[in-house]
Amino acid sequence: MADVLAMNLRFRQVGIGLAVALVTIGVFNISRASSASARSGSNSRELFASEFPLIFDAVEVDLGNVSDAADVSHAFSFVNASERSVRVELRNYCTHCEKPEIVPGLVGSGRTGVVIVDMKTAGMSGLIRGGATIGVQGLDQPTVELKLTATVVPDAAFDPPMLRIDETPIGAGGSGEVALIVRTPGSGVRSIVSSVPSFVAEAGEPEEIKIDATTGTKIPIRVRVGSELPAGYHVADLRVETTGGSWVHLPVSVQVLPSLVANPADIGLGLRVGGDEFKALVSVTSRDGTPVRISSIGLADSSVHTAGSVRSPISRLTDLNIALAVEEPNMVAKITVSGRAPLSTGGYEFILNVQGQQGSGDVLAVPVRFRVRY
Repeated sequence: MADVLAMNLRFRQVGIGLAVALVTIGVFNISRASSASARSGSNSRELFASEFPLIFDAVEVDLGNVSDAADVSHAFSFVNASERSVRVELRNYCTHCEKPEIVPGLVGSGRTGVVIVDMKTAGMSGLIRGGATIGVQGLDQPTVELKLTATVVPDAAFDPPMLRIDETPIGAGGSGEVALIVRTPGSGVRSIVSSVPSFVAEAGEPEEIKIDATTGTKIPIRVRVGSELPAGYHVADLRVETTGGSWVHLPVSVQVLPSLVANPADIGLGLRVGGDEFKALVSVTSRDGTPVRISSIGLADSSVHTAGSVRSPISRLTDLNIALAVEEPNMVAKITVSGRAPLSTGGYEFILNVQGQQGSGDVLAVPVRFRVRY
């Protein structure tokens, strides 16, 4: 009897070991394979039928129009159509998706489960795509691609979509205003983040409006630029968060004008012969009509690469000279830049910088360009 019990015990241990192996490998319906063939190391694909064990209600789902105020989610339902329990695995998922959840992970024969796919919508607009690649434990292939699409219709938008603040003289600052239109009634602004500290925005009092036969909210957004901005073209990105959770981007730009004005604003000297003398003349006046005040004058390489031009010509120019003459009563300053053209053919461009009296950022930049022929 003891021998019989021992044999039964060994048989049960082997049977359990074989059952575990079959569950681990079992991703398809079991074909009639003997335990002998399993022990002989046969390819696991040969042990199962060719059908994928999980049958999904749908593998491609379009959620239609959705708001950007909250992430969207969909549960892909499936049933295990095989004769064995299978462990469902997540092989891959989209970069803007939360990690999909599989419930349950181990699915018995004939039992159902879901794969929950969440897509982020904040800051997005238009068609978005998400999904996941699903497999089962024990086999690399085949897998199932679950595809989820939606069209994000922003809950909030700016009117106009970008703000161009009027040209402003250096040291004066400037401001502009746009309207934030929110499709949700009773909305407000939770926060405003600016990419440039000199651009400061604040929200005004919300106003109830009609949007497509429904009630929405109109919120004025006022943007101010600081007087510390130097002369030049400046841009910033404002990120506005509504109380409903939507994030909206507002590009803002402003042109800060130097205190001085050049005539001409840029100088083209045409074709020159290598080694020949060139001369550029520019008249400078004050923007506000007061007497001209110049702090310094200098030359610099162009920071913008014009098509066909050499970006750094200063070192190639010889006999450079800058002359300044001021006409009484200091209303016009005439600046002459002279030198000799390089011997090498090609296009050349440099910048004549004239600094005014409004600080280091008060710089009038006058491009000077010419070409050297053979």
